[in-house]
Amino acid sequence: MPRLLTDLGKILNADRSAYCTTLFDYYGLASDFPGKAEADQQNDLVKKNEVIHTALHKAVEDKLGAEVASRFIPYIQMYEFEALLFSDPELMEDKLKAKGFVAIRESFDSPEHINNSPQTAPSKRILKLHPTYNKVLNGSILAQNITLDIIRKECLLFDAWLSKINNL
Repeated sequence: MPRLLTDLGKILNADRSAYCTTLFDYYGLASDFPGKAEADQQNDLVKKNEVIHTALHKAVEDKLGAEVASRFIPYIQMYEFEALLFSDPELMEDKLKAKGFVAIRESFDSPEHINNSPQTAPSKRILKLHPTYNKVLNGSILAQNITLDIIRKECLLFDAWLSKINNL
């Protein structure tokens, strides 16, 4: 966190027209990250997301001031990259030549809800159905074929972040 605050301060104080955002993996955050303990207590993904983003924004405001914080867009991704791929499970089945992705997707409210434990994270689910899955190769190809429009339609937290950026 200290490095983030230092970097944000340097960038946002040097250029008063600049905006910054983050893209952190929730499960990779240190236990003392602002809002992490409180967010961990939340069962609802949207509430957990709100708690962690609010705490991060407040930490930036407390350390760097309201003007700098007004140009900071916090984003903590509550799930791993592969969750986004479940935006089109039919395409996953077609491209990976494996069945079961549709059933996985249908058992959750959204692709963003799939990351519910390290053992059943989206990448683990994909590997179980397609043991030679490669995040860089297969993940990139799938994401390109699924398209950002479909991912945004299915993943509302991700879409909200991109919308904030697009609206600048």
